[in-house]
Amino acid sequence: MTRSFLELLEYHVELEGLFRRHQESLLLWEIDEASKWLERYIEAGERHIRDEEQLLLPVFEERCGKIEGASSEILRGEHKKIGIFLREFRKAMASMRGIGTNLSGPLISLLDREATFKNLVSHHYLREQNLFYPALDKATTEAERTDLMGRIVISHASVTAA
Repeated sequence: MTRSFLELLEYHVELEGLFRRHQESLLLWEIDEASKWLERYIEAGERHIRDEEQLLLPVFEERCGKIEGASSEILRGEHKKIGIFLREFRKAMASMRGIGTNLSGPLISLLDREATFKNLVSHHYLREQNLFYPALDKATTEAERTDLMGRIVISHASVTAA
C-alpha cells in the first residue's frame, strides 16, 4: 500500500470530534465536562501541530520551496493563531467555573469566538489537504513517507486513544 500524508486527515476528523464533544457539553451547561473535552482537544491538537512543525515542515521547507497559499510561514502562522485561540478558550472555561448559574452571556461569547476559531481551522485543514500534504507526497519517497507517518501515528496514538 502506498502511503500518503493525506492519511493525516483522519486526525483532523478525530480533532473535530473532540471539539464537538466540548461544544455539546457547553450547550448542556456541563462546564466541567466541556473543560475536559477542551483539554483533550488542546492536547491532541498541540501534538498534531508539534509533529507537523518538527517532522513535516522541515522536509517541506527543504524540498518544496514556496508554494502559493501554503508557505511554511502561513502554516506556522496559523498554528500560532490556533494556539492563541486555545489559550483564550481555556481561560474562558476557567472563568465560568466561579460564576454560578449566570452562564448565558459567557457561553454565547465563547461560542461566538469558537465559531471564528472553527473557520480558521477549517481553512487550515483545506490548505493542508489541497496543498501541503500533496506537495510532501511528491517530494518524498515511499520509505520516507512510511517512516514519517509511523512516527506521527505513534505520537498521536497516546492522545486520541484516551
